[in-house]
Amino acid sequence: MDKLAINGGAPFLDSPVDPTALRAMRFGQEEQDALARVVNSGVMCRTFGCEAEIYERETAEYFGTAHAVATSSGTASIHTALAAVGVGWHDEVIASPITDMGSIIGIIAQGALPVFADIDPVTFNMDPAAVEQAITSRTKAILAVHLAGSCAGIEELCQIAKRHGVIVVEDVAQSWLAESGGRFAGTFGAVGCFSTNGYKHIYTGEGGVAVTEDPELARRMKLFMDKAYNRTGGSRNPEVFAMNYRITELQAAVGRVQMGKLADIVVRRRQIANRILSALNGVPGLKLPVNPEGCDHSWWYIILRADREVTAAKAPRLAEALDAEGVPAWTGYCGGRPVYLYDCFQHPERSFFPLPPLGAAGSIRELYPAGLCPVAERQLGEMIILPVCEHYSDKQVDGLIGAIGKVCRWYAANEPTANRLSQH
Repeated sequence: MDKLAINGGAPFLDSPVDPTALRAMRFGQEEQDALARVVNSGVMCRTFGCEAEIYERETAEYFGTAHAVATSSGTASIHTALAAVGVGWHDEVIASPITDMGSIIGIIAQGALPVFADIDPVTFNMDPAAVEQAITSRTKAILAVHLAGSCAGIEELCQIAKRHGVIVVEDVAQSWLAESGGRFAGTFGAVGCFSTNGYKHIYTGEGGVAVTEDPELARRMKLFMDKAYNRTGGSRNPEVFAMNYRITELQAAVGRVQMGKLADIVVRRRQIANRILSALNGVPGLKLPVNPEGCDHSWWYIILRADREVTAAKAPRLAEALDAEGVPAWTGYCGGRPVYLYDCFQHPERSFFPLPPLGAAGSIRELYPAGLCPVAERQLGEMIILPVCEHYSDKQVDGLIGAIGKVCRWYAANEPTANRLSQH
């Protein structure tokens, strides 16, 4: 068996696969032409241009919704949606403990309290049973985070929300064109929120967009992302406090081009992921992701796990070994801790933005203790993140498969669990 590169052997891949460099290939002449069109128009602010409005209309048509509202970031789209549905002071919003802080900022900014529901150990999305258990009389909304290209059990979450009279807002930043039952993620709840920053399926530098069927929610989102100015009536007398989350005409123009490429991007990512997972099926020491029946993944990341029944090697060690072989892999999604253990929750006195009053809940540390979501805390330590890029060549995909197989087989043979060792 070949010596691992981490132990002084030759790396499996002649040159490491670099998804960051490959992402630069997503831009071409079409994006350059779109940018030139805006620059030549002399209008870069959405207030006076047309690109953002066309981008919104085309995005709504793509998802089959009545309305879309573009914003300056995915974080802004979530905050805008939460404000539009009425999340406010003393409300509670149920969210996943495994997500980017951008999912949570809008909850805090609205004076509401994030309530974290534990995850399903297989899908890494919120466990619907944990979500239902977390609902109280103060629950205003469920923020359904679709992780890494998956669908977050959205149909069941919507049923739970309906039973309890609460609202579902979808965070689809990582799951463009993921489907459940043939329907796009982002079209189940009251609002679906997307991101177009540099790491997502499509890219406008920074940016976000929210889709909805509800004309009143669309109106409220349009106001909230634009300081509550009534642009059609010419009023500068805001009816509510609101943010300035406007997208630029430059971002919108690039977004229009990128939307035209989205379907092909997701098709290629599915081909790559399916090929990798099919080839790794049965490799000892490795657990593969499980896609729930009826769901079609769009593969932002592939989340692998060490099989602790087979090898004693933990995920960080496997990820380090994979990196040495030239595979882009790491552990510790979003810092390797659930959101509620970030310093801004554990030490709110240091924060620029205070958490809302806790009432009878006691201190922040009592509200967000270690062990709050035990499954999430355990699984974060076992996750191995493998990014997917539509520009991987077939040769690179073969290299990734070979390198992952090499590492996992070596650890299964050389560092088995005590259980497995006793069986031999």
